[in-house]
This record gives sequence, C-alpha cells and structure tokens, in this order.
Amino acid sequence: MIINGKHRLIIDLENVYFIDSVFFGTLIKILKRVTPENGYVKLIVDYKSKPELLSISNFEGIFEIFPSLFEAIHKNKAS
Repeated sequence: MIINGKHRLIIDLENVYFIDSVFFGTLIKILKRVTPENGYVKLIVDYKSKPELLSISNFEGIFEIFPSLFEAIHKNKAS
C-alpha cells in the first residue's frame, strides 16, 4: 500500500488479542515510512474490551488510537 502511494493508514485491531515484538516493530516501521509523506497510522482499539493490549504494547504516545473507525476517520490529532 505504501509503495502505491497510500500514506494515511487506519489499522483495525478489534480482533487482535495478542501483539508480539515483531508486529509492534512492523507498525513502527510503517509509521516511519509514512510520516515523511505527511501520512499517519491510526489504530482502532477498544479501550474497554482490551485495556491490556494498550498497556503492554506502549501504543499510547506513539500512535493515534481511536475506539472506532468512525472516530479515526473524523477526528484529527489536533482536535
């Protein structure tokens, strides 16, 4: 997707219950590739059903995290 010019990515982690270091590292690499192109990586994670996913992975502070696709699409980081 990035090679084809897609630099604004939303990744839905709704059905993800475990993240290892390889997956986390891949997300970081993606973020590093899209940021110079004014892109972003937004993650969809339901805080209520999976709070452990966020606390273990240190996503907060690195990625923009939203509870739903609607919010990821319609909210800017500055909002």
